[in-house]
Amino acid sequence: MIKICRLTIGYAKLPQSVVDELTAARLDANDMKNVLQVAMQKCSATMKDIEVTGHGDGYGDKTHFGNWVLVPILHNAWAELLARQLSTKLDMFDNILEQSDLNALQVGDKVALNFLNELCFPVAEFGTVLRFNEDKTEVTILKKGSKSKGWQLRVNERRTLTKLDKFPSKQALAQQAFQAVG
Repeated sequence: MIKICRLTIGYAKLPQSVVDELTAARLDANDMKNVLQVAMQKCSATMKDIEVTGHGDGYGDKTHFGNWVLVPILHNAWAELLARQLSTKLDMFDNILEQSDLNALQVGDKVALNFLNELCFPVAEFGTVLRFNEDKTEVTILKKGSKSKGWQLRVNERRTLTKLDKFPSKQALAQQAFQAVG
């Protein structure tokens, strides 16, 4: 799986070193691209170090600028360094399925499925691998406890699939939820 995340750029509280560089170069500190360029130069990073490419045809599948965010980017040491340089944070951690992830599964395997919902809240579900398409680029997973509901996942989708020996008990899931809240 390819680890991805979002870089938030706190334009209201940029580090003084970045502001000084912008001023010295006579660049507009209100332009996110300028801020990002200066921060990348200061930590010797390039867009190629953090850019997500080749994982889908949609606008959101490739690295792009948002409202003072850069999303999705590779979650790696360069991204961590860039976040520290900007005195900001990485968030919205996710994964992109690769062919090797599906190749590691077999029909009947129990899996945990993790993803971010439409409001960017983490969701954990469980199921059993039901079938694959001919070239094994798509997997059908039957939801735990259901006879007809589940998911069809494809290579390059934003999901995390983890093979399990057995499903967790309801008590273990309740305890995890309680720890997450409190």
